[in-house]
Amino acid sequence: MELYWLLQTLEILSRTLGSTSDTSTIYISLPVPVPVLDGQGKQSWPLNDCHKNTNCPKLAMNRWDNITQQQNGTLNFFSVHHFNITGVTVTAPGDSPNTDGIKFGFCSNIRISNTNIGTGDDCIAILSGTSNMDISNVKCGPGHGISVGSLGKNKGEKDVNGITVRDTVFNGTSDGIRIKTWESSAAKIVASNFVFENIQMINVGKPINIDQKYCPYPPCEKTGASHVQIKDIKYKNIYGTSKNKVAVNLQCSKSFRCKNVELIDINLKHNGVEGGPSTAVCEMLMVLLVVRWFLSIVWLDCMVRAVMIHIFI
Repeated sequence: MELYWLLQTLEILSRTLGSTSDTSTIYISLPVPVPVLDGQGKQSWPLNDCHKNTNCPKLAMNRWDNITQQQNGTLNFFSVHHFNITGVTVTAPGDSPNTDGIKFGFCSNIRISNTNIGTGDDCIAILSGTSNMDISNVKCGPGHGISVGSLGKNKGEKDVNGITVRDTVFNGTSDGIRIKTWESSAAKIVASNFVFENIQMINVGKPINIDQKYCPYPPCEKTGASHVQIKDIKYKNIYGTSKNKVAVNLQCSKSFRCKNVELIDINLKHNGVEGGPSTAVCEMLMVLLVVRWFLSIVWLDCMVRAVMIHIFI
């Protein structure tokens, strides 16, 4: 049908040009189709019982070079270096299981920009061995936010460092920025040098979340605290609304306390049904809290979970 109308248009133009002495050139711009990759995951989502079946089989997948399209994850990158992603849209229903938008493992020098992701799991998952990643101008929602991890579950995992997330919007996600490590971890690694800056939260469940007791399908075996060391983390100019009263949850390992965590200009308002102002919970970390309304810098050595910090709004 489109070809028919194109031919009709060309015929009218040729007649018009033929009836005049004007020999000007006419340029015709045709729309460039946007490629769409349909993973057809809807048929397989009801078959996903991994939350209760420890021997669940992996679902079918198709592989092209370093890009994997599979039913339980949209785009997977492993051992990819010096790679740019821009202008990409990834969509899956908010209730679709294990549909990570983009997942990275053992990658370096990755740039993601001007990308829209809506899924039933992490919008972007950053796994073991990933370094030097810059994420900017991303819109995430629905989904579980942007996650570093989960880390520490398996032996042979490597450090994660040099991650920047900036100028990004989370809308209606369960989490915003999340670092998650298994409580009973097999690997002793370091997650360090992260910057999260200029980020808007719109009705997000847990806008800032460090979870070193990660257990997605309880009960989980507990053989000790996480061996993943989290350090040198900066949260700056993070603002918006939180569905939960605890807008900042910093739950670190008892064996490897978080080090050098900075909170600068955090402005998160609680808009949930509980009422009252936003709060923060910290456990086992040394946190540097810098609030724009005060000239002083406050060091908080959070030894117990009962310590609460108000998020100033």
